[in-house]
Amino acid sequence: MSDDSSGSVDAPLVEGVHRSALLRSLPEQDLTAVLGVGRVLRRERGQMLLRSGGDAVLVVLSGTAKEHRAVSQVEEVVLGLLGPGDAAGLTGALGTPRDGDVTALTPTTALLLPGGDLRSMARARPAVANAWLQAATDELSDLRAQVLAFSATSTTDRVVYRLVELAERFGEPIDGEVRIRAQLTQEELASWARASRESVAKALHELRRARILMTRRRSLTILDLEALRDRQPGVDAHAVSEPQLSARVDAGFPEILDIDLR
Repeated sequence: MSDDSSGSVDAPLVEGVHRSALLRSLPEQDLTAVLGVGRVLRRERGQMLLRSGGDAVLVVLSGTAKEHRAVSQVEEVVLGLLGPGDAAGLTGALGTPRDGDVTALTPTTALLLPGGDLRSMARARPAVANAWLQAATDELSDLRAQVLAFSATSTTDRVVYRLVELAERFGEPIDGEVRIRAQLTQEELASWARASRESVAKALHELRRARILMTRRRSLTILDLEALRDRQPGVDAHAVSEPQLSARVDAGFPEILDIDLR
């Protein structure tokens, strides 16, 4: 494993491997082999970690990053957020071109695995193939859950859904509050929630008035997480059938990715 910057990578490597569905279950010999072909990247906020179009897999070891796709010269769609252990490019390494970039939201350390090397290891090492398949399956299940949650909800519901996810995945509990480590702008939150910036601003204003959260520039603190969860919409398990979800997967989730955010 090579490092494109100086300094120890032991601490973030251990945390990221422990959380990664792709790496955590690998026997020591297989894990050593996979890490041996990887390259450790360190990036500051706003710096690119992975560009679209390639077949490499990126595993975040520490920090927070966004996966996003440009839809015009001035507009982007935030496809998802990545924290320690999360991976991008799992299906791209299987031959499907990756159509999103990955950019650091906070100082981030990540492991870059060349797709060709990963494919060769999967052919020679069954444990690597099984871990890769499980990680890709988990990613697909998360996407299906998102479609289900967003299929019959209002803009405010989607904002609340994302705020709860931010608190649970990227929150730091401090004195009964939850401070969000991911430094999202309102535009990024709006894109991730498939909402307009105006709708997000209105939803945040309502939550501030209810003393559920506090916002500053690129800073978000949840004052009452249980009250926020109480506003999260319930999901009818039968609202979207398995065949309908499969059709949406095959179509690339058009109802999520192609909403006009203007």
